[in-house]
Amino acid sequence: MTNEIWHKCEVPYTRYEVSNQGRVRNAHTDQVLRPYDQSYGYLQVALFYKGQRRACYVHNLVATAFVEGWREGLQVNHKNGIKSDNRAENLEWVTSSENKQHAHDVLLLEVKPVALLDERGHLQWLFNSAQACNRAMGGTVHRHILKKCRYHGFRPRYISVPMYREIVHLVNVHHYTLHSAWIEANMSLSADESPSGGSKRCARSMQQSCGSNGSMQQSCGSNCSMQQSCGSNGSSGNQSTMQPAVGADSRVCPNNTQPAAQADEANHNY
Repeated sequence: MTNEIWHKCEVPYTRYEVSNQGRVRNAHTDQVLRPYDQSYGYLQVALFYKGQRRACYVHNLVATAFVEGWREGLQVNHKNGIKSDNRAENLEWVTSSENKQHAHDVLLLEVKPVALLDERGHLQWLFNSAQACNRAMGGTVHRHILKKCRYHGFRPRYISVPMYREIVHLVNVHHYTLHSAWIEANMSLSADESPSGGSKRCARSMQQSCGSNGSMQQSCGSNCSMQQSCGSNGSSGNQSTMQPAVGADSRVCPNNTQPAAQADEANHNY
């Protein structure tokens, strides 16, 4: 590998070396050890000292050798959420609470993204979790979803994490409006799930830009959520923009530029 740097492992395993690319080798023979997965996706290698075998996590070895900021009680976090990616640049020292928050806000683990639709099924607001929606809009969106009733004038619904990531990708990278991304994501994921849909799409990057309140952020401050842009006459602009998160009495003007028929597939029946 190019630009691969090797450092000795800490005492007592100084007969081994670890690289910034996440590989471990025997320093005397240069033989690279084969990692194995026996702990929820985290890679381990077997190191020996005086005949005693010890299973060591590769990410701990790499972080100890290459990542600054260690102190007692910190944990190693994989920035992109891929547990087998043990490159030094993908690792960081964090507290236990920071590690859990990263999994919740950035990796979207154990959360359900929330979409708020208008009367015609046009997507107007998008949040990466119910908690983020509650903070931005007020009230408890989960209760409204269960009862299938309006939430601040919108039709709330849970969406899948893959759909959430696809919408965010289309808005941030391809400059779709929120509702156009909503239609495209529905069509794309439906095609991927069908037997004749051909090959699956490549997995999107797990890490998305999130505000401190857990909502999606695009070119705005930390207290923002993703909202369909609206002109002064209530029509949608050409691109999706980010509007500041507001209180419980806020409303979003309807998107009048999208044909209602396009939204039928994505509309949630209440």
